Amino acid sequence: MALTDRVWAHVVAEHAEMRGQLDAVLTALKAPDHYEVDLFPGRERYFKRGVGPDRWLRVVVQFCNDHAAVVTAFGQRNPPGTTR
Repeated sequence: MALTDRVWAHVVAEHAEMRGQLDAVLTALKAPDHYEVDLFPGRERYFKRGVGPDRWLRVVVQFCNDHAAVVTAFGQRNPPGTTR
C-alpha cells in the first residue's frame, strides 16, 4: 500500500489536525478496529480508535488493479457507520 509524500502533504493541507499523525495512520492500516467499504467504488475505509487527533481515525484507501494507495485520513468523533 502506498502513501506518498505528495498524498501526505495533501492530507495535512486539508486536515491540519493530522500533522504529526503519520504513525497513527500506519497503525490504522496495519491493525484497524473497524473496516468498511467506502461510498466511492474501489475505495475502503480503515478505522482505528484511540489514535490520532480524535476518538476515531479514518483512513481511506483507493484500490486500482494491483495497486492500493491512501487517499485521505482524518479524525472523527463519531464511531464508524454513524453520521459524521
